[in-house]
Amino acid sequence: MLGVKYERMDAEQLSTYIEIEEVDVNDLFLNKKNQREAFFKAIKKRPVLLTKIKKENEDHFLVPVMEKEPSYFIYFKKEQYKEEYAQKFLSYRLNQVEENAKGKTDKKDPSLVVQSSMDNKVLLNYNFVAKDEDEVNYFDNELHVPVSIKTNFKATLKIVDAIKMLNKMDLHITQLGKNKIETTITDLMDNKFKVYLSEYIVETKAGYYSLCANIGDIEEEFKKLSSVVFAEYGIEVCEFIIKRFAIPKDIQYKIEDQAFQIRQLKAENQASNEIAKKSLENYEAKLAIESKYPEVEHTLTEYEKDLALKRFLIKTGRSTEEEINHFIGTKITTEKTDVAMDKKKDVVPEIPERVNVFKMAYIVSLIICAIIDVSLFSSNIGVALILLGVFTLIFGVVGIIFSEKLKKQKTETVTAEEKSALLNGSKSQESGESADNK
Repeated sequence: MLGVKYERMDAEQLSTYIEIEEVDVNDLFLNKKNQREAFFKAIKKRPVLLTKIKKENEDHFLVPVMEKEPSYFIYFKKEQYKEEYAQKFLSYRLNQVEENAKGKTDKKDPSLVVQSSMDNKVLLNYNFVAKDEDEVNYFDNELHVPVSIKTNFKATLKIVDAIKMLNKMDLHITQLGKNKIETTITDLMDNKFKVYLSEYIVETKAGYYSLCANIGDIEEEFKKLSSVVFAEYGIEVCEFIIKRFAIPKDIQYKIEDQAFQIRQLKAENQASNEIAKKSLENYEAKLAIESKYPEVEHTLTEYEKDLALKRFLIKTGRSTEEEINHFIGTKITTEKTDVAMDKKKDVVPEIPERVNVFKMAYIVSLIICAIIDVSLFSSNIGVALILLGVFTLIFGVVGIIFSEKLKKQKTETVTAEEKSALLNGSKSQESGESADNK
């Protein structure tokens, strides 16, 4: 307890007496505002005063110190360490370094992200991107080429025993920060995984495809292996996930080509199997029907239709089997007749060419006029040529007019003859069919 003299002092005066240790720090009562302010002013100037705190007063003094200024943890004696204090100190130092890094121009995603778990433990989310020196070189038995593989992964680590971690780190507590912790994790995690992956490939003789296929087993096995190593540092491996196996681009192009060829071959085989299966089904169905009804001559599709109709009518009792067979036979005969008629309709009868009387008369008249013109006007060649041109023009106009009329008349005559020929062919076919029916 403080004397009346010190209780009446303000915080500034009281802190001076605390610094020179005229007032014992253990006699302070931090619930009082002036004594609390005096205490923090004094330890700010002389942090070593924290080591003077007695064990029974640690909770009364050290808990407020860690809540207000976790950096004072470095002045604690090891006998004063508690898990709660160590967790707050590590969280403070890691986040402090991270905040300082944000002020720089480096915009890359941090490889180590600090968070807090539900039970107030420090969580470290570690993202690792492999570099050239992290490659694992081996001969791939599946690709049949030498391969340099890089592994990008992420891990979630929880500091479950911060005091154990502080004691295990080969550093003074004042030097401990995010960079040092990240370096330690990198040395443990990356080097251990590189050795593990190399041994796994040698023992299993796995290639790139096998590594990708067994990625879940690799993650689980390495998580167990790394948990043993990190347990010595008071760290629990909560999660380990392989994001990808990176290989050189030329090898990647080769894998893509192989994958395309495999897909193409698979599609071709599947299409070929489907065609073969369908052909076999059709052949078996046709063979079964033809063996059951060898006398049937029409196609499979037509017969299936007739057979379905026959079964339906017999089942419903609408007609007898004899009537149905007669109906089917009549139907087939009618279809054959219709086909024959269609073929005959496609045949155009040949019509003999006729002599164009008008054309012959036209030519003869033109020659006669030319002879008369030359005979009458032989002395005057100019007049003869003029008259010959006039006659030629008149005959040309007359020829054009009568030529159109003759074409129209010829077309009508040919159409009438075609109709007559088709009608005669139809009558002869009907007479032939009636004779066959009799």
